[in-house]
Amino acid sequence: MSARHLWMASAVEEPKEIQFGLEGLGLDRRLGPRPGHLPGSLRSLSGGLGSRRRPLAGPQSICPFPADWLGLLTMSQTFDVKNIYCQVLGIEVPSLAKVKDHREAITYSLLLVALLEAGEPQTLEQVAERFAAAGVAPYDRALKSLKRCRPGRPPVHRNGDLYALDPHNDELDLWAFRLGLRPPKVQRPAPEPEIEAEPKPLPGPEVPVTLEELEEAFAAASLPGWSDQRLAILLMEASGETLDRQRAAELLSRWVSTHGRFSWWRRWTNGAVLENEDGQWFWNDRQSSQVIKARKALRQRLAKVRQGPARQRPSAAEWAAMTAENETRDAAERQELESLRRCLLFAFPHRDPGAVLRLDVASREMRCFMARDFADAKADIESYDWIGALEVFALVDTLHLEVGARHLADLGPPQKTLAVYETGKPLQLSAELMIRSCSNLSQPLGDEKRMRQFLREGKEAHLRNQMVKAMTGLFTLYTYCKTHGTARIRRGHVDERLRVPWVHHVEETLHKLKARAFEQGLEIEVDIGPHASLTKPWRHTARLAVAQLGRWRYGLRWIDGWHAGGWIDESMILAARLVLSQEDSGLPVN
Repeated sequence: MSARHLWMASAVEEPKEIQFGLEGLGLDRRLGPRPGHLPGSLRSLSGGLGSRRRPLAGPQSICPFPADWLGLLTMSQTFDVKNIYCQVLGIEVPSLAKVKDHREAITYSLLLVALLEAGEPQTLEQVAERFAAAGVAPYDRALKSLKRCRPGRPPVHRNGDLYALDPHNDELDLWAFRLGLRPPKVQRPAPEPEIEAEPKPLPGPEVPVTLEELEEAFAAASLPGWSDQRLAILLMEASGETLDRQRAAELLSRWVSTHGRFSWWRRWTNGAVLENEDGQWFWNDRQSSQVIKARKALRQRLAKVRQGPARQRPSAAEWAAMTAENETRDAAERQELESLRRCLLFAFPHRDPGAVLRLDVASREMRCFMARDFADAKADIESYDWIGALEVFALVDTLHLEVGARHLADLGPPQKTLAVYETGKPLQLSAELMIRSCSNLSQPLGDEKRMRQFLREGKEAHLRNQMVKAMTGLFTLYTYCKTHGTARIRRGHVDERLRVPWVHHVEETLHKLKARAFEQGLEIEVDIGPHASLTKPWRHTARLAVAQLGRWRYGLRWIDGWHAGGWIDESMILAARLVLSQEDSGLPVN
């Protein structure tokens, strides 16, 4: 359909308005359509999120439109364009020309804006043309900068020459906020106007502190650098009473969070405040240098508070309300993620698959599709909301799956190499290395040579058995990353963790599970491998007790066995869940 017919159809239907001029349509004012350019607003009418349509090739030096139409084409056009990226993020389609002067505007962030504006995959050449049209930089300089900014890192993924966005990636949502494309999720109450008054002079360090000073200095504060002993000195002096850990936490909770405070107390031999055998605090030396330093630190903080703008910090009640709102939103998002129907795919060969094995994560049910059955595979896989595989974006494109708003998870390494400072040489990352790092599988993705032979000879049953072994490795990697939120990289003396982008920050990882178990006084049941089982889940389990090591640090101790009371190496845990009762049955983790 020509642009002329598109314009005539849009003038009748009058759907959502999108304004652009000659440059937006890919037209030059003298030569008509620019060589090798097809505007994204037109391509998105026929191409989906996974479309691999290429730009029109060959020069077009003759304008196909009559002169009378050129004036009409510069007017506001109306096309019904579906921008999946912006729909998932819940934002309006951004304008690169408006964002280019933002304080957070760098080459990579403007690449994200250009892809959000297009609503579909783009080549770097197309993005560079958009940069030049929006006044970001000339075409040659823009293309050079785009190639040097590592454009294929999450939330951007590369499929051939096309670069697309993962709209469900947490990093993309954060960039949308930093660039001003969406408002903050938690709205801070507007400050009340206050009459500025002359600040009261602060007393010297020889004067004891009061509760009023503590309340003014600690209102909705964050005190990560304040030791428990310094807080104990201030609380003992301001309250004028004998305290213990529980009473001190109650006083401090009026203004700040006391999570983990005064729980790991050390008996200082030279401290100003000590603790006796009964847990009561008492003064060791009221005139020590530690008391003077505590008073100075408090009044320095108080001076900064009084110098700042009025009502910039929320009160303790407002902070609690915002925290509760944030937790409610995260719980709703976590519940939505847990309700997704998930499947894992393993295709062989990866580039041109002749067979695809699908695993239902919840039921562990598997189904193998040969090349002749890919039509059935398309209908089967499209019934899932979350799809995970190696090179998942290329696989989805090969199978011609409709992506829409589905979650796609690339189970491969999130980066190509890992810097090793001991040797100075980067470590090449692969899916096989990641799977071996969290399991004892010798062939984590099956025997490729035998699978090629079985595929060539038509031995489908033998091929399926090898693909099941590969799926075991993929499922082990999925389970491990889902539990820890990171992938383990272990080779020789290297033992590092890499965050995987497909595990969202609201999902309950092992750290959050330990915190919840400690608060509720529950035990944790873990699967210690050596690899995930597709037929007998939770086959090698152990029950562990949670102990607090610091303010936000928790450890796991063995309960039974010869190593009872010892600490477990958490890197060997494949899956974990709370033990709610003695009759809690072993259900798989989704």
